[in-house]
Amino acid sequence: MLDWLASHDRLVGLALDLAMLVVWLVYLQFFVASYQRQRRSLILISLAAEAGLSTRCLLGNMSTQPIFVMSIKIRLSAPGRCPVSASVTEMEREGTQAADGARTRQGPVQPGEMRDFGTVGELLRRVFDDPAGNDLLNSSRCVDMEISIIAEYTSESLPVAAQRQFVLSNGDGWKIRPKTAATHQIRSYRERRKLSTSILEDSREQQQRF
Repeated sequence: MLDWLASHDRLVGLALDLAMLVVWLVYLQFFVASYQRQRRSLILISLAAEAGLSTRCLLGNMSTQPIFVMSIKIRLSAPGRCPVSASVTEMEREGTQAADGARTRQGPVQPGEMRDFGTVGELLRRVFDDPAGNDLLNSSRCVDMEISIIAEYTSESLPVAAQRQFVLSNGDGWKIRPKTAATHQIRSYRERRKLSTSILEDSREQQQRF
């Protein structure tokens, strides 16, 4: 065995070099993946413990850097009905304001911080103002509700976003429960390009309204 190794020292050395290269490539891939995960945004959407429309809608920023909330949207859908969407970023139409006097839900959220966006009823008030949304809610006993939050993230050139789905059921008063266990993070380039266009459209809509 030793004689064979001695006579094939170049081959053995080459094999060791290749093995070391593979180890370093695996380590580099692991390092890059870990670094990318740390730089990614992680936005959580949740509701307080109450089951009715008075439950609070909460956002948690679990990213390593601050986010700036740009837009909040609600989409309602029911079997056999056309979906209804509404931007609920601004609060003038609801006649409410935040604790600090602000009339917008835009603003920065620091890492590890939670933001209260108001009750589900306050968010739905914009949808109730829409005749199509009012008709959908009043004629359906079970409605899917999707909450989308679009934000700017310091390490990204395109907006980041998160979505979570809930179920509204109308029996003895409206009740709400999560439809998905976790918040879906929007990461694809194509979807995030659409978000940029969506923010511009929302801005134009707000200017026309106010």
